[in-house]
Amino acid sequence: MLSALVLVALVSAAQAFKCESAGSFVDDVDCAAFHRCVSRGSGFIDYPGRCPAGTMYSQAKGICDWPANVDCTPLPTTAAPTHAPTTKGPTTKPGPTTEPGPTTPYVPPTPGSYRRVCYFVNWATYRNGTGKFVPEDLQPELCTNVIYAFATLDEKSHTLHIFDEEVDIKQKFYERVTALKSKGVKVSIAIGGWTDSKGSKYSDMVTDPKKRANFVSHVTKFIGEHNFDGLDLDWEYPRCWQANCNGPRTDKANFVKLTQELQAAFKPHGYILSAAVGASKWTVGQAYDIKALGQSLDFINLMTYDLAGIWDRKTGHHSQLFVHPKNSHNFLNSDWAMKHWVSQGAPANKMIMGIPLYGRSFTLGNKANTGLNSGCWKAGKKGPFTGEAGFLAYYEICADIKKGGWTIVQDPTGAMGPYAYKGDQWVGYDDQAIIAKKTAYIKKEGYGGAMVWDITMDDFHNLCGEGSWPLMKAIAKGLAK
Repeated sequence: MLSALVLVALVSAAQAFKCESAGSFVDDVDCAAFHRCVSRGSGFIDYPGRCPAGTMYSQAKGICDWPANVDCTPLPTTAAPTHAPTTKGPTTKPGPTTEPGPTTPYVPPTPGSYRRVCYFVNWATYRNGTGKFVPEDLQPELCTNVIYAFATLDEKSHTLHIFDEEVDIKQKFYERVTALKSKGVKVSIAIGGWTDSKGSKYSDMVTDPKKRANFVSHVTKFIGEHNFDGLDLDWEYPRCWQANCNGPRTDKANFVKLTQELQAAFKPHGYILSAAVGASKWTVGQAYDIKALGQSLDFINLMTYDLAGIWDRKTGHHSQLFVHPKNSHNFLNSDWAMKHWVSQGAPANKMIMGIPLYGRSFTLGNKANTGLNSGCWKAGKKGPFTGEAGFLAYYEICADIKKGGWTIVQDPTGAMGPYAYKGDQWVGYDDQAIIAKKTAYIKKEGYGGAMVWDITMDDFHNLCGEGSWPLMKAIAKGLAK
């Protein structure tokens, strides 16, 4: 039996789509929905359907297929009018008897001064041996902004919830990371992430004005109580929860309302408001009112990575700078994503381009086929420290390559970083050379800087003999005045 959520999605799709001839058609606004139009009398009856999670409907083939194999461009939805907040809701717990004083107002960098935004993940402290990363490993000269990942959204109160009480509070990670402020680094708390974006709780919060007001009031006090400089929103993604675009279309407009209300509440304190946003064409149009977000956010971290992976069932570099001749789509690259956001109204100097400090790995289906687009059905082997199939920190990649036996292939077109293979293992990643090109591109196009996911995965212990922090230092050098 279909779940209520799926039924609502199918009914909404059916209401928006109009059958004009017999056949099977992809939905106008949702690439994962389709319609079987059957002749009935003088008209047609619509039998809507939805593809399994992670797939899209190929009208040409008449089947659900992997996104990389589907040519689908949904029509943009019409966002509801947005407005500034008029009331403040109650907090979920009493705040301090005295309000914290305002911090120094956030001032965007001057022309020629670029942000280097570094996500710090608290779970890196649980890694073994040389993979373990603690706040004292952070180097203040490498980052202008550090974003602490993650806090979560409480499903019942719809307020910010501390993710790991043991690490964040008892081991004083909040305090130890915000100590970087004395060195001139701005430190924000991030809420969300891929795992926390599952389900309807973010949608429920942004939809209800009272819940939004309560969230805004609570998070404003939370930032002051824990000495942060601001908040980073990492809901992945409005309407397209974990990349499935079957949430309510109103998420798009309601997310803007949340950012506007946060902006108004933060202004007296000088707090920073940023967001991590998607780069994929399949979600951007449905998830974001780009022009409005460009006005309400201080800067926008574009996640220009994970644009290829085992979900494509073929090898591919996950963070290409430009379109590659062997790409089946011309929009799965940083250049397209950055320019698209700007073309839709985001100020260029607020756009921060994502640079991954990790690679996406694959287990080759045929060891003899080692190039791009080689078929594979299994993710690459888990890294010894990060422990996730299909995912390797840069220090795991370079340390393995240092042991020998790997073939490194540099892209002659300059569109992407290198890939390397050994036996049935294949990994695409960014190195110092492609980072030099990416930072030059950021400066040339007038963007606001670079963001990394995440700083704990650079070679901070110099395992590979390139010196400590080779990628972060390449970013700092590339974005120097």
